Amino acid sequence: MKSDDVTLQYSPPDKARKLPLLSCLLVLGGLLMHITPACAQPPDGNPPENSLSRSSENLQSPAFAFSAWGLKGPEDLRFGVITQSDKGLYLSRLSDSVPQRIESPPLTRSAPRNESVKPLANTPQGSFVLGPLSETVPEAFGRFQKFPTAADVSLQQICGDQQFDLMVTQAETGYGGVWVNLSALATGRTGFLDLRDYKYLGFWVQAQGPFRLKLADRRWFEKEDALDLGPLSHFYSPLPPLPSALQTQWRQVIVPLANHPQVERLDRSAIANLVLQADPQTARPQHLVFRALQLHQSLPPAEPPFYLPATPVADAEFSGLQTPSQPFHTWVWNTEELLADPGAWSPWIARLKRLYIGEIYLQWPGNAYANPEVLAAFIQALHTAELRVHALDGAPHFAEAVHHQAVFDTLDALARYQASQPAIRRFDGVHFDIEPYLLPGFFGARQRTLTHAYLQLVKAMYERTQALQLPLGLSLPFWLDMPDEFTGEALIAESEGQSAPLYEHLQRYSDYIALMDYKTELFGPAGIVKSAHNELRFAQKHHKKVVIGLETMDLPDEQLFVLKGAPDRERPQGISAVFYQRADALAGDGDSDLEASWQVQVLTPDSVLDANVSTAQSRWYWPLTPYAQVKSEQLSFAKKGPEALTEILQGAENTLGQDPAFGGIALHHSESLFSLMAKAKDPFHFTSKGDPCGLTSVSASNRSSKVIP
Repeated sequence: MKSDDVTLQYSPPDKARKLPLLSCLLVLGGLLMHITPACAQPPDGNPPENSLSRSSENLQSPAFAFSAWGLKGPEDLRFGVITQSDKGLYLSRLSDSVPQRIESPPLTRSAPRNESVKPLANTPQGSFVLGPLSETVPEAFGRFQKFPTAADVSLQQICGDQQFDLMVTQAETGYGGVWVNLSALATGRTGFLDLRDYKYLGFWVQAQGPFRLKLADRRWFEKEDALDLGPLSHFYSPLPPLPSALQTQWRQVIVPLANHPQVERLDRSAIANLVLQADPQTARPQHLVFRALQLHQSLPPAEPPFYLPATPVADAEFSGLQTPSQPFHTWVWNTEELLADPGAWSPWIARLKRLYIGEIYLQWPGNAYANPEVLAAFIQALHTAELRVHALDGAPHFAEAVHHQAVFDTLDALARYQASQPAIRRFDGVHFDIEPYLLPGFFGARQRTLTHAYLQLVKAMYERTQALQLPLGLSLPFWLDMPDEFTGEALIAESEGQSAPLYEHLQRYSDYIALMDYKTELFGPAGIVKSAHNELRFAQKHHKKVVIGLETMDLPDEQLFVLKGAPDRERPQGISAVFYQRADALAGDGDSDLEASWQVQVLTPDSVLDANVSTAQSRWYWPLTPYAQVKSEQLSFAKKGPEALTEILQGAENTLGQDPAFGGIALHHSESLFSLMAKAKDPFHFTSKGDPCGLTSVSASNRSSKVIP
């Protein structure tokens, strides 16, 4: 039998094939290490509950061949992982030996607290308001300036709240800005503050002109300097909290205090000053007002903690809203459906624009597509709306050497299409979503062969797309850089005589990757930021880009089981798996049909064997051990809702947006994104309260600084 005949775990790439693929992702060894610590083990350390959903009983796996896993038959099988959900059963690995599981070392704190640093009262949970500032606190804030640039700063009292007002007359040379001692705001005493219990520093600004954001810890303070974290605008919340009618130029600033490459250079146990400096490259007067400084242990709400003038909200009007710092991307798998209905293009494009989509990966309709002019007109409509379009294709079996020519034929057809069209009707890039790890035997006997063939394909694709002057993007899973859960071995491959992790080769042979970072938590050992770290560092070094992919499609909850040891002809007690060959398969023609006829069912103790199993002449049983439970809410925002997605989009942009390798955020996929955001009253949009107060300054101060950036 041919190896591609067993790849029944996915649908054809032209008809919404991603749901089965994503289900398979859950059972791959490299992914499990990041699910298990967070959700698979209860607090007492016991394994997950021995339970199956009643709706999942008697589901059977797709037919497969043991030879695809390097096994002669069930008699050789000694280890496997089975994933069960209400969608079906999937095999992630079968082998003739039991791998050794690698345990992660316990986490320890690297250094004790510095007792000389002022702690916050009672280590408060949630947020901590910095201020109000007493006029009696010495050296709590002040200006810094270097002639001929001049700076003035005042402290204003507004409805019981305080705000800082900074005016800098920036000349061709010199500099100016304001510093604020965070300890003075938090404790009423100047000094250093331990911020390790907090993840964000947030505040709100009105800015006319560009400013830069800096922080000083003890070391920088002693040097009378501060570490430059980048332009202040890079820390703006990407999704404006106010509708256009309420825009008074207030913007939310969120500074990540963890998992940020610059902030990690600071000693967060001894933070001194927040510094805001007018950009010295802009020689003109610059004005900044900021207020509501707070520390947060989770992402702060997008609504300002102070009142603004009440103004009616325009219904569904988004044209005046500011977009994220980088427009979002999305995968589009229903190309043929769209091409068949040109009348739907305009409202469909409007939905993309409303959700800040700026780039789409549009599935190639096929080399034999009969109406290239319709495709060209569609691309022109997308370009007219300022959307970039990358031709999308992919399927797991493309990685096998026998199928490479089909990929080259697609690239040749794309080349002919590009040559036949004017620039406004051409694709802007190429994107492949191949995922060879979904093939039987990838986590087994065929891994080396499949990896080598996959790399050869990607290298050839890169050469061809460079000749077409089109950037090449690849969809890659977040776990590709991580050791295998069961063996502890990294996925290493060789290419052109160089041995390196597979993900590095793939990034080297592409212009960007869309990292399928399908999580719903931003931080932590299994969070979005941590999972993207290695890929971002490699991309930065090699001048590549990493797009962070998030999932919006509804996924099933899944239960993972492990089988170990020799099989038995008799059914064991408890939860078990039965490997069998259906009686009708035995009547097939030829040995290859018989070889490919194995299937699996998972049985509870009270399950009655259905006809397929009870009439099977070949049956082998294994007891199953529950290994991990995966909830869809851990991987997709479909059940968590649009507000949760908006919060993570905001946090991801603020945390990763300063990284030069960060290429934006991709949302999978267009139709599920539309469905999710339709549940929101105002997608990516928040309202504000009214303001009974005017902005009246009651006090002012102009103090010099000991921290000179």
